[in-house]
Amino acid sequence: MAVTVAADNTRRAVATIVTDAGTWGNDGGGGGVSDEPDIVYQGTTAQSRKVSTSPIGRSYTDTAGQDLTATDQRHMIYKINVTNYAALLTRTSPAVVLKVGSSSSAYYSYYVYGSDNYPPSGGWIVVPISPNVAGYRDATAGSPSLTGITYHSIVGDFSSTSKAENLVIDAIDYGAGLVMTGGTPDGTYDDFRSADEGTSTNRWGYVTSRAGVLYVVGGLAIGEDTSQTAAATQFTDDGGTVVWVNGWCETGFFRQRINLGNASTTVDLNNMTFVSRGLDNNTVGLGYSTTEDTRLVWTTVGTSGALTANGCVWQNLASMTLTSACTLTGCTVEAESITQSGADISESTIITTSAASAATLGDPTFGTSTDLHDVEFVQGGSGHALEIGSTGSYDLTNIGFTGYNAANGQTDSAVFVNVASGTVTLNILGGDSPSYRLPGGSTATVTIVVNPVTLLVHVEDIEDFSNIQNARVYVEADTGGPLSAGTVIINDLTDASGDASDTRTYASDQPITGWVRRATSGFGTVYKQAAITGSIGSANGLTISVLMVPDE
Repeated sequence: MAVTVAADNTRRAVATIVTDAGTWGNDGGGGGVSDEPDIVYQGTTAQSRKVSTSPIGRSYTDTAGQDLTATDQRHMIYKINVTNYAALLTRTSPAVVLKVGSSSSAYYSYYVYGSDNYPPSGGWIVVPISPNVAGYRDATAGSPSLTGITYHSIVGDFSSTSKAENLVIDAIDYGAGLVMTGGTPDGTYDDFRSADEGTSTNRWGYVTSRAGVLYVVGGLAIGEDTSQTAAATQFTDDGGTVVWVNGWCETGFFRQRINLGNASTTVDLNNMTFVSRGLDNNTVGLGYSTTEDTRLVWTTVGTSGALTANGCVWQNLASMTLTSACTLTGCTVEAESITQSGADISESTIITTSAASAATLGDPTFGTSTDLHDVEFVQGGSGHALEIGSTGSYDLTNIGFTGYNAANGQTDSAVFVNVASGTVTLNILGGDSPSYRLPGGSTATVTIVVNPVTLLVHVEDIEDFSNIQNARVYVEADTGGPLSAGTVIINDLTDASGDASDTRTYASDQPITGWVRRATSGFGTVYKQAAITGSIGSANGLTISVLMVPDE
C-alpha cells in the first residue's frame, strides 16, 4: 500500500473571500476587502493589507465557533508574512499582533514579531498558538470564550509608510499534526513535507523545509491513523535532520509518536538527527513565564512491529518512551526522562538532563547482548543517571558515568537506589563504579562489586552422572591469593541442578581448597567425601565438576 499522510487538523479558512464561510474584514477601519493573489502561501490567494504608522490589519470572523479546549484541537496554526519586516516597530511596541477570541470585542492578543525578532531571511512564518495558556497572552479584551473561538486578526505597526500591501495572513487551521501509514515503497520524513509544504492546497504548516532541513510544528505520527489505531507501515530514512521548532504552545504539542502495534510495521532510522528547540518552562524566547514544556516528546507504543535506530542523534528531548520492540545502537540521546521498557540500547551515549534528585532512566533492565549495555551516561543536568527501584543483583556491563558527583548520598550521584530496605548489589562488569544515593530513612544496603567472577561447583553421581542435590559444599581460600587463608568462600547445599556458587571480585587469582559431602541418609543416597582444589581466575572465575562415589 502506498504511503498515506493525513492531517489531524481542521481548516477554518483558506483566505479566499468567496470560498470561506466566514467574513473577512478590516481591523482598524479601512475600505473594501479583496483577495491577495501575489503574496500567497496556501492555495491561490491570501489576505493582505497595506499598513504604515498606525496599527491596522485584517480580521476573519467564522460562522461557527470551535472548541479550543478539546484534546488535540487546542492550537491555532497561523501563516503570516511581513514583506518589509525591517520597518516594523519592536515586538513589544507592539508590531505584529495576532488576536484570537470569541468576538471582535473579546479576544487574546499575542505580540508575536517585530523588527527585533523577525527572522532575518524574512518570508512566511508558521505561528502555533494555544489560547489555553494564560502566560502567553500579552493583552486581553473583554471575556473570550475558549469553547467558542470565532475571531482571528492580524494587526501591524511600522515606523514608515509602505508602498504596497505588506501584512499578509493565509489559511487558518487548528489541530495537532500529521500521521503516516502504508509504505510501498517505504515512507520517509520527506513524505510528510511533500504532503504539507509540497501540496499547495494543503500547506497546513506542520512540516516545512529549508536547505534540506525539515522543520516541524506540532506532532508527527508513524504507523497509526488519526484515531491512534495501529496500521501496517514501513518507514525508512537515512541521514536527514528534523527540527521541532518552538512557539506559544502547550506541553506535549511537539511530539513524535511511533505505533508498533501492527506486526507488519517496521521503522528503520539510520544516522538521523532530531533536534528540539523547545524549552522547559517555555518563554518562547520572549520573556514569558509559563510552566509549559515545549521540548520534543518522543513516544513509542506497541510491541508487535519493530523500530531500529543506528547512529541517530536526539537533542533536547523532554522524554523518550521506548518498548521492547525497539533497538538503539550507536546513538546519542539527550533527554530529561527515558522509559526503556525492555528496549535494547547499546554502544550509545545518553546525556541526562534530569533535575536534582530525579533520575533520567528508571527501572533499567541490564544485559550483555540485549537490553542496556555498553552505554555511557553523561551528566547534562543536575540529577541521577539511573533509578533502581527493587532489591536484587544487577549486572552492569560496560556502563560508564561521566560528570556525576563522585560522592554517595548526593542529589546528583550517578544512581538513585530507591528502596527502603534489603540489599542491592551492583556487579560492575567493565565500565565505571558508580556513586549512589538512597532515599531518606532507607535501611537498605548497597554493595558494589567491581568486575566480579563466579566460582561454580557442580556435583554429579559418578555412576549415572545425575545431578546431586543437597550435597554440602565447603570452599575456603588457600594460601597465595588476595584472601586470607581460612576465609570461607562457599558453605552451602547444592540446588536441584547440583550447583553451589559464589560471585565476588578478586584482585588476583585465588587458590582454593575444600570438599563436598553428603552423609545424611535423609537426603537419599549417601556419598563419600570428595576433595576440591583449584584456583579462581580474577578475570574469568572457575567452574569445577565434582564426581561423587556412593558410600554403600
